[in-house]
Amino acid sequence: MQSTHDAPKWPYILLLIGNLGGLVFFLGGAAFMLFSALIDLVSPVPGLPENGLTTGVLSAFGLGMCALPFIPAGLFSLRRVQGKPILAAKIRPMKAWQGIVILVVWAGVTFLSDFLFQRFKLGWLASAPSYLLAIGLPVFFLIWLGVGGLPVGSRNRLWSTLGIGLSAGPLLATLLELFLYAGALLTGLVALSFNPNWTSVLQQLNGQLANATDINKIVDIVSPYLMNPAIIVILFLTMAVFTPMIEEAVKPFTVWLVGKRLRSPAEGFALGVLSGAGFALIEALLASSSPDQGWGVLLVARAGGSLMHTLGSGLMGWAIVSAYQGKRLRLPLIYLISISIHGLWNSAAVLIILGGVQGYLKTGSDSTANLLTVIGVVLLGLLVVTIVPAMILINRKLRPPAPEILPAG
Repeated sequence: MQSTHDAPKWPYILLLIGNLGGLVFFLGGAAFMLFSALIDLVSPVPGLPENGLTTGVLSAFGLGMCALPFIPAGLFSLRRVQGKPILAAKIRPMKAWQGIVILVVWAGVTFLSDFLFQRFKLGWLASAPSYLLAIGLPVFFLIWLGVGGLPVGSRNRLWSTLGIGLSAGPLLATLLELFLYAGALLTGLVALSFNPNWTSVLQQLNGQLANATDINKIVDIVSPYLMNPAIIVILFLTMAVFTPMIEEAVKPFTVWLVGKRLRSPAEGFALGVLSGAGFALIEALLASSSPDQGWGVLLVARAGGSLMHTLGSGLMGWAIVSAYQGKRLRLPLIYLISISIHGLWNSAAVLIILGGVQGYLKTGSDSTANLLTVIGVVLLGLLVVTIVPAMILINRKLRPPAPEILPAG
């Protein structure tokens, strides 16, 4: 057990306030989304997507799920403030049969979610619990796979790290990305002022979008511009370079804060995995809360994205603690590796999107569109079959040695 009788109380008070704030924020967000969905049901607004009710209810379920880790985190933080001891968090290593069971159940609930949505008018409502499991089980699997057998610290640290990964990490990343996009937009506006032809094109595009009455027409209008070479370059730079640079730096937010107090890089890796898992969970829940004909594929893709987020953040946590302990060269090297993994994953997703857009627009041969899609899918597959063994090997390498049992007498 860990006691805090002699430790200053103000960090734990701040942590308690943060955990309670996270609980209120996510529960409030869930209530707001549910209320908005009910309003849309009673008095639909013309011009808005017809699946607004579906998105609102599923988003409410997702935000409610995100609130759950803040309950034990808040309770343990309160014990810290009261000076009461807290047991250390111990997660046993995952056994092969346990991992197989989780993956089989995940495959089943993912299929069930998509089946119910596709076959029944209100299937999305019936599939809401399986939808939460389809998103939550891969994150649970990755936490267990990456953290099992590693030192984490107290149970308060475990749950609070997951909560911070759900809240502070995504918030910081969003703010930095908005700042980046605002700068890019300002640069674009300055460039437009020197090129009247671009201005007229934008005015024409704006007029077309203003007259669009449904999402299909919007897609028809916007899609041709996505195949412009300049737009493609900007898309790859944004998704494969700048976004990974921002997210890989801020995801292990907790490790940056407490890295000096951690005893080993193994503890940094474990907390990094928890931080990345929280980040992946909220991103996956919100990104997949608007089901369509490819909902099952999206749920599977979000599981892969969770894998990428947890490994990258875990590596960064390991490198941050190593830097605090004097091995500073590890940090820039691991940062480069993490953003490369993230960038390759996003690049594969962009290739799949471009292949789909080109196939939809028929701007090139079907073989070119299929090639882009195949390259993207193969790249994602290679990343998955590389990252999973890497997680297992890193976890086993960082586990502390089992205590030697001497014979009696």
